Amino acid sequence: MPDLPAGTVTFLFSDIEGSTALLRLLGDASFAAVREEHHRIVRSALEAHGGVEVDTQGDGFFLAFRTARSALACAIAIQRAVAAQPWPEGCAVRVRIGLHTGEALATSTGYIGMDVHLAARISAAGYGGQILLSLTTSSLVRKDLPANVLLRDLGQHRLKGLEQSEQITQVVLPDLPSEFPPLRSLSPALHNLPVQLTPFIGREREMAEIRRRLDETRLLTLTGPGGSGKTRLALQVAAHLIDAFPGGVWLTTLARGKELGKPTGEEALARVAQAVASSLGLREEERRPPEAVVVEYLREAKMLLILDNCAHLQEGCARLAETVLRAARGMKILATSEQPLGAAGEAVYSVLSLGVPDRQQFRAVEALRESDAVRLFVDRAMAASAQFVPDDTAMPAVAQIVRQLQGIPLAIELAAAKVKMLSVHQLAAQLDDRFRLLTRGANTLQATLDWSHDLLTGPQAVLFRRLAPFAGWFRLEDAEAVCADDAIRRDDVVDLLSALVDKSLVVVDQSGKDALYRLLDLVRRYAAEKLDATTTAVAVRAHHRAHFTERLHETGKRIYGPDDTPLAQFERDHEDLRTALEWSLQQKDLAEAFRLAVAMAPFWELGGYWSEGRRYLETVLAAAAELPAALRADGLCYAGGLAIHQGDYARAEALGLEALRLSEHSGELREMAVALQTLGAVHYYHNEYGDAQRRYEEALRQAHLAGDLRVTASVKLGLAANLIHLDRYEEAERLATEALEDFKRSDHQRGVASAMNLLGIMKTDQGDFDEAVPLFEDSLKIRRSVGDRRGIASSLSSLGLIARHTGDFDAAEAHYRESLVICRGLGALHGVAIALAGLGITATLRGDMVTAAGLLKEGLDVRAARRDVSGVAECLQALARVIPDPAASVRLLGAAAALRADPGRADLHHTPTATDPVPVLRRALGDSQFEAAWRDGQAMTMDAAVAYARSITI
Repeated sequence: MPDLPAGTVTFLFSDIEGSTALLRLLGDASFAAVREEHHRIVRSALEAHGGVEVDTQGDGFFLAFRTARSALACAIAIQRAVAAQPWPEGCAVRVRIGLHTGEALATSTGYIGMDVHLAARISAAGYGGQILLSLTTSSLVRKDLPANVLLRDLGQHRLKGLEQSEQITQVVLPDLPSEFPPLRSLSPALHNLPVQLTPFIGREREMAEIRRRLDETRLLTLTGPGGSGKTRLALQVAAHLIDAFPGGVWLTTLARGKELGKPTGEEALARVAQAVASSLGLREEERRPPEAVVVEYLREAKMLLILDNCAHLQEGCARLAETVLRAARGMKILATSEQPLGAAGEAVYSVLSLGVPDRQQFRAVEALRESDAVRLFVDRAMAASAQFVPDDTAMPAVAQIVRQLQGIPLAIELAAAKVKMLSVHQLAAQLDDRFRLLTRGANTLQATLDWSHDLLTGPQAVLFRRLAPFAGWFRLEDAEAVCADDAIRRDDVVDLLSALVDKSLVVVDQSGKDALYRLLDLVRRYAAEKLDATTTAVAVRAHHRAHFTERLHETGKRIYGPDDTPLAQFERDHEDLRTALEWSLQQKDLAEAFRLAVAMAPFWELGGYWSEGRRYLETVLAAAAELPAALRADGLCYAGGLAIHQGDYARAEALGLEALRLSEHSGELREMAVALQTLGAVHYYHNEYGDAQRRYEEALRQAHLAGDLRVTASVKLGLAANLIHLDRYEEAERLATEALEDFKRSDHQRGVASAMNLLGIMKTDQGDFDEAVPLFEDSLKIRRSVGDRRGIASSLSSLGLIARHTGDFDAAEAHYRESLVICRGLGALHGVAIALAGLGITATLRGDMVTAAGLLKEGLDVRAARRDVSGVAECLQALARVIPDPAASVRLLGAAAALRADPGRADLHHTPTATDPVPVLRRALGDSQFEAAWRDGQAMTMDAAVAYARSITI
């Protein structure tokens, strides 16, 4: 096995299309000669472009390249050589090629990993003569394509064996065919609609009407009582509309928990926006509320958004819908709610119960079989019991059942599950006794749930009630831990849970490694009412909180360890942790609420749940003023850290100062150090490096006194980064090296990677690239292993900087582009700005001034929005080297110098490496014009300088 490229690799898969037909046409000997010549072409191109042959099977090749540009060049060379080769008469040899850039584990036998499978599937979706690229690869090569080569966007495609759709791009070569049939993909559509575990029955007329109404309006709300089937109907309509929306069909379920009242105003809007962002795969961004992130993402989208279960967040749904639809003309929204949202432009469709037979039809069996309600009961009853036979004798009883249940789908499904215990005639008789006086749909559903509950055995009913606290999917071991006690033995839970599944009170999903269970929202609310009516309610909810809190603390011990398992576990438990936290607040159990919020804080930070974390932390901070000083100070500092992530530096400073006062008064040294570190970070991000230095130095003294190794290491690293801006490299390197050793001793892998990266930056700034590269590479390796995407992006940008300085512009661009993709996905604007600046300066050094100007202006906008003074100065300085007007260049340099007038505002990345332009510009303009232009620039405010730079055309 050859030495395989490591880290980020571009994989190329190719084969001869229709090779079996060629073999039949040519015969063994001639086909062998064709295949040998094909192998020669591929290997010749491979050698010319520095790739590695990973595997060969028949006429198929698996190749790997260190850069996407080299892989693309190889693919183009293969296609041109194949097209130019004089093949045997009547023989058309066509090769299909697919490329994808990603990460995979190199083993002794080759590569493994999903990125390898994706590359292979992209190749298999194409046709002979075609080159297809994944989104990642196309992003890496787009700005530096070979001459006369274009990219054609083929849209989103679902590929065999892969859950997520992929954006596919075709390479268009002027000298080769470029028109091909539609790709061999499963579907070009995007959606996140869940797989339905049971067939959808009936509702053809309603679906047709809803689709017609959606053609006429942009916001349609399906209303109706609980159990009427609004959600299932919306999902079925949406499934039929996937092809009508190029941007996809996306479901946001607004799960109803035991809320702290009914959120209104900005809080309701934020909650809905966060839920939508999560369903779209968006992350929060600094200095931007979640609704702004959602609106910006959807502005050009042609998409159907489903807002399900809106009643408890009605105001937030209405406000977000109005905002989105005003900004995004291609958007439509389908909502479900027990009542209209009250939004401007809203149309409403009332979802009624399923049609039931008239009593006069009971003897006409064939007519009964056409009833939607009867069909639903029969389908679910046959699924529940193989003994149920819907013959002519059973159908009148079925019709009586669904009529008594008034066609309410959920009630029918619950009743149908009972055919395992009772005949349909017995069911009909019992229903007649129970429901004789009921005339309203809501009462009927309540009575059906009561009836289902009354039929449970004692232990089954106990377990059913005790499952109410589970907000999301749970596993058997979760139910055992929370629900078992003297009344229910742990060993009995599995059988009791199976019985609840059989009775349709619990839903089971067995598609994964472990079976997962959950209660439907209406059923869960019913179970909660039953639980809260018992004397054990508080104990059960306390057990639920204790179970998930204990798991949170266990995963928290490993959060900075060598893998990303803790964060993944938090994601799985997130809904239940929220439920436990809200219940604690409702019970005014403020100490437990505070402890749980503080334990969740690191996960909120790493997972990007900044708004949620701040909301909960500030809620408990406001409610729990009498908590132990150390715990309260921790909460204040975590809230301050999240505020820094969002760019809310004023609030972060206020929280940090309160934490500092509290810890000084109580003498809590560790908390004092963390508070001072928070305040140092506020000054650092404000570019106030002198003030930051004073705060960091005091934080370090307190951390030493506290004897907390991780806090000490973290403060040292912040202090070292700040010292770089003050040009005190020797001290900075000493502190960063000490921090590295401290992080290693405390098994803080993210800290180890951060320290390595900072040391690499120092080496780079001092021109010691040979020492910087292994530091960046080791940092990147650790960050990939722990799933630290923000850190991965940082290390990639650092490697891009090295490659740029050493003249390897292909590698620099590849690193910066991968970093840019990651940062945009995370909403990490600081990283976006760094990657854009790196790409812009790289383009400058290549001599592509038009591309450079576009990238640098885009980065300038990001820097200005964050009020990043030194970043704006960096962009202005870089733009000055791009524009052709010498006077404009001098004005930009003058403005940059004015912004850097504070000696504490030294630049971390000195750019670019070309000769200082000032002497050249002075000679071009003469002393008088140069000085005048310089004064003009010096007089500009930051906003004026940004506007001026934006106005300059290349």
